[in-house]
Amino acid sequence: MADRQLNVLIWMAHHLEASDIIAGYVERVRKVFEGHCVRVVQSADAQPEGLEDVEVLVTWGVRPDALQKMKKLEWIQFGSAGINHALTPELLATKIRLTTQKGVFAVPIAEHVMAMILSLCRRLDFFARSQGEHRWTREAPGRRIREFQNATVGIVGMGHIGREVARRCRALGARTVATRSRSASEDEADLWVERSDIGPLLLESDFTVLCVPQTPESQCLIGPSALAQMKPGSVLVNISRGSVVDQSALLEALASGHLGGACLDVFEQEPLAPDSPLWDMPQVIITPHVSGTTPHYGERGAANVAANLNAFLSGQEMPTEYLRSRGY
Repeated sequence: MADRQLNVLIWMAHHLEASDIIAGYVERVRKVFEGHCVRVVQSADAQPEGLEDVEVLVTWGVRPDALQKMKKLEWIQFGSAGINHALTPELLATKIRLTTQKGVFAVPIAEHVMAMILSLCRRLDFFARSQGEHRWTREAPGRRIREFQNATVGIVGMGHIGREVARRCRALGARTVATRSRSASEDEADLWVERSDIGPLLLESDFTVLCVPQTPESQCLIGPSALAQMKPGSVLVNISRGSVVDQSALLEALASGHLGGACLDVFEQEPLAPDSPLWDMPQVIITPHVSGTTPHYGERGAANVAANLNAFLSGQEMPTEYLRSRGY
């Protein structure tokens, strides 16, 4: 099995804006499959020949018409950590093994979380606007300035990303409350709560950071009831998926003053509509789903592919394998 030569298609379909980063990843992945039969297709709209012979597909999304032709396909390596966008009923009905890039984005996302939180604490957004207007002002909204040290940070989801967030928060003197996780050790947070009951976490936290994967269970996890349980004046940080938060209820909680702010990288509908009230809320920091952007994507992603390939050829579970029964 280990000596088997695979027919591999790297299809840069359905991707993203960071073309130089993606090109570096593709080149590294090509080297991972050295000795196998590898082809690269650039366009999402292409109609590649020989799909019926493809055994391994490296991509970001799969067109149903192409999937139907890949009768020999055994494994799809996706280029993203979350793959819900690609999980069509047709794909889920197959026995094709699916792997993700989980873990690759943990460091940049954790750093992005800290950047947003500290920017809001020190109101760097206010001063950035003043800089753009060439206006020297020291009249920052003083009552909205915060210190992060000794704050309580609630982390919902202690996978790769949540654990990196916790590590950075504790290094800066914050206390962490987190949902229990199979992958995290007891000493990685100061206090643990059950995933089935995040009420105590919401009530205690000055900052609540959402790091959960997109699953049916996490759909609208933060709705009107959860928002009402959050500590008055606290801040919601979402780098998970837009569907995890009821955006209308979040708007109400911000407008009423119950929440003191929000740091948002993901939204129910992307791009965020130009007329969304979120754009104009001074206590909200918005970034356009870029928290995972990193110049190290190629090397980390290719390392995942290499580990998955070794496991695939050995007939073992692949390290970043998506399990249909679990939903991630």
